[in-house]
Amino acid sequence: MSWWTSWRAIISLLAVAATSAGCAGVPAAPGGQVSTAPRQAERKALVIAEGREVDSMLSFGNTDNEATEMAHAGLVVRNAVTFQEEPWLAEERPSIEKGTWRVNPDGTMVTTYRLRPNILWHDGTSLSPQDFVFGREANLDTRLPYRNRRQVSLMDRIDTPDERTLVITWNTTFPLADRLFRSELTPLPRHILEPLYRSGDLDRFVTSPYWNREFVGTGPYRVVDFQPGALIEFEAFEQYFLGRPKIDRVSLRIISDSNIMLTNVLTNEVHLTLRSALTFEGGLVAKDQWEAQGSGRVLFTPTNWSWVNLSGLNPWFDDVRVRRAMLHAIDREEIVRTLFRGEEAVVHVPFSPRRPQFARADAAVVKYEYNPQRAQALLAEVGWTRGPDGVLLNSQGERFSFEARTTAGRREEEQVQQATIGYWTAVGAELQINNLPDRVLSGEEFRNRWPGAYWGSHNIVIEDWADRFHTSNIPGPENRWSRINVSRWANPQKDAIVDEMNATLDRARWDDLVVQFARVFTEDLPHLPMKYSSEVMTVAKGLQGIGPRIESGGENARTWNVHLWEWQ
Repeated sequence: MSWWTSWRAIISLLAVAATSAGCAGVPAAPGGQVSTAPRQAERKALVIAEGREVDSMLSFGNTDNEATEMAHAGLVVRNAVTFQEEPWLAEERPSIEKGTWRVNPDGTMVTTYRLRPNILWHDGTSLSPQDFVFGREANLDTRLPYRNRRQVSLMDRIDTPDERTLVITWNTTFPLADRLFRSELTPLPRHILEPLYRSGDLDRFVTSPYWNREFVGTGPYRVVDFQPGALIEFEAFEQYFLGRPKIDRVSLRIISDSNIMLTNVLTNEVHLTLRSALTFEGGLVAKDQWEAQGSGRVLFTPTNWSWVNLSGLNPWFDDVRVRRAMLHAIDREEIVRTLFRGEEAVVHVPFSPRRPQFARADAAVVKYEYNPQRAQALLAEVGWTRGPDGVLLNSQGERFSFEARTTAGRREEEQVQQATIGYWTAVGAELQINNLPDRVLSGEEFRNRWPGAYWGSHNIVIEDWADRFHTSNIPGPENRWSRINVSRWANPQKDAIVDEMNATLDRARWDDLVVQFARVFTEDLPHLPMKYSSEVMTVAKGLQGIGPRIESGGENARTWNVHLWEWQ
């Protein structure tokens, strides 16, 4: 039996094991049947489930943008289906043509947002532009544990000439100044929080019940019950400025056990699943057992990407020919076809195929087809040749032997890891698996670094490239290994591209830069791109108005239009 025949059999066994594991522990629905619609008594209510722990609505603690945007609004919201930005609290987005976005000769800018009339906080108090000023002040306070200060730090000041106008002066050009999302400039209710903030007791400010069980927002639903890590109950806000929501009540349940989550879907105990709810395997089971019986839809959307990183701390991987060889050695098409039933696709560059720049970028990038002969030739060019036992040796007699690491318990990544190791072994690599729990990997001893290969994943948001890949964000002892350019990619050409992307106001130029970045990425291979990773969503029959999001990330929420959802 050839090595390929043997390894293909192993991949097939992994796929069978994946399906079996996805079905394990899932009891049959009562009577052996799954009902095809939510119970009539529940049609006015909506039960949503997700697997991510939520203990805060804003800023401090474990938050979730999809839950928050049900209860709180921002100036602009993104249509998660079309990816178009739409005004929300604002009447319209700033525009250079209309004079509400002005670029000054010295490189500073001014944008003007006009608020819609009659916007109320959930306690009946009118929203004021001063609530944005206060929100920015709190965000800039380094004594508070805010995670995102980028946009507010680019602002010199916010002026409020009247009770419906925000005039923002920027200290630099910023191409996204006309699309300030709720997570980037968050209004805070001064009448509730400012006295506590001015008291100077910031511990009480951070731990205030306002952030969860006493939350007051401006969105379509108000919080009526909040049990951190377990449940959030929402009630339609009658005076929502875009009109009363069509569904009266929404219950958001946090279910961390994926098998229990799947059982709830199969028995129609939940109507909609969102973030981290179902695993990919669970989604396949739901598709086969639940969707097939007409109970609803199971959607797989490529919102993230998975990759393998060959450590930038290991000199063996410095030569790009080694990285290219290791990618040529992997049959990624076979992995997605066999392990993921063709529901996912091979990825070449880390952004969504739904982005308008994707077709140009896809035509411009370097692609690495499965070619083990080419892989071995590249390794030989660098000086790695097979020894008597088939393992590669260099001129110093060192074996091409290194650690393989991913987060223990993340089944999908562990499956891809096992498949990858099989392909790499076939070309002469020797690997030792050392998977560690997330709590260990996030600790300072191991955070954002590894000696060999690491299987990871993150979002495909273009606007995050500066954080993910800029040289200034390489983790090291000076920043306690906290920065997130974990690939340690340090190409000055790439830095210049992302710097210009963050400054240019020319949209056509920005599109060109996206294509340039994609080309440089595939030439350098800071990560070895493996596949798109799907976000699984189930939607019960009869629930209308919701669609999948094309990207993850804090500005992309499927609940962006929750007030329009309805039962039919």
